[in-house]
Amino acid sequence: TSKSHTVLTSLTFTMNECQKKADEFMSNCLEPALEKYMSEIMGMKMADKM
Repeated sequence: TSKSHTVLTSLTFTMNECQKKADEFMSNCLEPALEKYMSEIMGMKMADKM
């Protein structure tokens, strides 16, 4: 039915938007923070071993 199609389309759009926002959060927030943290920790550990 038309109503079912509309609901499915809306749900799919919402899920796609949610995935897009999750991807943006990952690439703009989590990845840079993790890279910075890892380089600082690894840098300190490497310096300690020298």
